[in-house]
Amino acid sequence: MKSNDANQGRRSFLRRAVATGAAAGAVAASLDAVARQIAPTEEAKPQGQTGYRVTEHVKAYYESLTR
Repeated sequence: MKSNDANQGRRSFLRRAVATGAAAGAVAASLDAVARQIAPTEEAKPQGQTGYRVTEHVKAYYESLTR
């Protein structure tokens, strides 16, 4: 009887492990789908100049570093 109880315990553990893995996979898949919906597309990006620009106050700062 003891080995039967041990087998049942192992089977129960394995069932729970598989169910937990399946649930985690489902959550990861749904989060990925939501992230794709939220991520900006190329069309949504603003037009014009973006990024780093060297303006007058930036030039003044750089000059102050070399003095």
